[in-house]
Amino acid sequence: MLVDGRYQTEKRLVDDASGTLWRGRDERLNRPVTIKVFEGSPAGSPRWARFVREARILGSLNAPGLVPLYDVNIDAEPPYMVMAPLQGQSLEERLQEHGRLPVSAALDLIETLLETVEVAHALGFVHRDICPSHVWFSNLDAKEQVKLLGFGRVRAAGETGTFSDVATAADVPAYAPPELFLEDRIDPRSDVFGVASVGYHALTGQPPVDLSDARNVADVVTRIMSETPPPPSKVRSEIPPALDDLFRRGLAKMAKDRFSTARAFRLSLQRVRARATTTPDTGTSIAMPPVGAKIDGYRVVGALGSGGMGTVLLADDLTLDRRVAVKLLHSLSDRRRERFVDEARAMARIQHPNVVQVFAFGHHDDTPYLVMEHVPGRSVEDAIRNGLLPLGDALCILDQTAAGIDAVHRAGLTHGDVKPSNVLIGPAFRVAVADFGLSRGAAEWASAPAPGGTPGYLAPECRAGQVDPTLAPKVDAYALAVMAHELLTGVQPSADEVPVRPSSIRAELAVFDDAVLAALDEDPAARSSCRKLRHDLAAAARLLRDEAGRVFVVGPASDARELLVGELEDQLPSAVVSIAEESRIPEGVDVVFLVGLADPVPMAADLYREFASPPPFVVVARGDVDVQHLAALGVRAVLPDPVDPASLRINLKRLLRV
Repeated sequence: MLVDGRYQTEKRLVDDASGTLWRGRDERLNRPVTIKVFEGSPAGSPRWARFVREARILGSLNAPGLVPLYDVNIDAEPPYMVMAPLQGQSLEERLQEHGRLPVSAALDLIETLLETVEVAHALGFVHRDICPSHVWFSNLDAKEQVKLLGFGRVRAAGETGTFSDVATAADVPAYAPPELFLEDRIDPRSDVFGVASVGYHALTGQPPVDLSDARNVADVVTRIMSETPPPPSKVRSEIPPALDDLFRRGLAKMAKDRFSTARAFRLSLQRVRARATTTPDTGTSIAMPPVGAKIDGYRVVGALGSGGMGTVLLADDLTLDRRVAVKLLHSLSDRRRERFVDEARAMARIQHPNVVQVFAFGHHDDTPYLVMEHVPGRSVEDAIRNGLLPLGDALCILDQTAAGIDAVHRAGLTHGDVKPSNVLIGPAFRVAVADFGLSRGAAEWASAPAPGGTPGYLAPECRAGQVDPTLAPKVDAYALAVMAHELLTGVQPSADEVPVRPSSIRAELAVFDDAVLAALDEDPAARSSCRKLRHDLAAAARLLRDEAGRVFVVGPASDARELLVGELEDQLPSAVVSIAEESRIPEGVDVVFLVGLADPVPMAADLYREFASPPPFVVVARGDVDVQHLAALGVRAVLPDPVDPASLRINLKRLLRV
């Protein structure tokens, strides 16, 4: 269906109280979108009023858990809203296909939903219809995110309103609180109940009240008002009992007995999670050492992150006077101990600049720990959180990631969980692959071909549980191709559909189509390897390469400047490398290096003011510099002085694609 002569609907996603959500396309801008269409009821009807109210409210809301609103026209025929693209599936679909979520994923979902409704509540609105079909696992912004949809029943807090329009048992919002079936004023605590209901289902695999055999509306309402679900820990043993009280309060039948706000619920949940981390393969849960505590010869500085296998802490190595990352197990079951040792051994077998280095392994108070190289910076997931990276940056990340994964394969292993959050970007744009908690050798694939992993990055053979051990490295190649697609286009390919060519999203990426699609092939035997994908991306990039033209080096005469100029001339034999001691640089320069400056910030600021469209700037500096300030000025990299040839080569690839 073509809407307003511009938006083409393609796939029906979900119906709600105010319209139908479609996956579609903006024909004029040639980009994917989500389209909500109002149809089937006359203008002025209660359903039409809901659609208009929803459009106005969504235009005023802004939160990570909401889908951004692009366009709306309530006067069109039919009226419509256009939002950012949704590639993924609803929580309802995920629960039907895979059952309950991992505990940590379910708790993350609850936190996101609570944070989202907090934003609505701050503006005086209550969602009132939180349910699994309105919670979406979207691939928006190049990463899987939880999004809350279904604002068709949204109303202002304090209004009086009930679900008086339901005609059959199937129409009753099964996750709604009892007060919404009475003549009670609308209260934000209704959304606390809705989030608790959805979270309970995600955690336990069953809804808080089973309505599957309900006979009529009265039967449904009676059950919602009277039936109390069992505590989550009684349904699923690995759920910590401390969560039982949170759900008891969140699912209280009377609003006055619930958390007073979504924020109160969220903070209580965070406190429970901070006290203990529970994983699907439980043993004795352990508490994380506080800041200042010693783990043998390492003093804890803070937390870096947490994954399925363990928690990673930032620490000072008191013997060698360096910063390190220390990974501790979450729990002490025999199986998890064994897997943790396997991870340490896997990492120790690989020596490559694009793989995080392991330093030591030990036990502290009977808790295994792994000491690794600390890569200061951010993950690729963090880097792409706010949108597309420059093409050179994306290609540089993919090139180094592929090199690191290829080293893993040459060591006889498969990483098993390649994704943006497991790839780190360190100083001088060095990229390193981390987190080997799911790595395996060929023999392990033969005995257990269906490992864990991250939905969206799992190869088809992993999802089917039929991995050929001789082709196991192709699992990583598929995941890396998913990363390539999202880094280049901003959209993660759907696992349930034929992957779209990158050029269908960004026309200028046509040269990369064949490389990416070959590595996304469903057949692992036909799929490109990581090494082949790396080669093909580099070959495609060369087709876009401009001649490496003019490079300017700015800074006082010094050995550092001479060393840099010599290295540039060696690595860029066809380029013109010029030297200037002052910040007078002509237009048309491809890249500018600032070197030998005690404080490069003032000169970087002066240079940026001179250019209408500044070229890339790189600072070569000795000692500590204000990296954040330089980044705010647009400096693309800070390299150590004396310049390291490998770091220089990486950044020339980024900035000049040579």
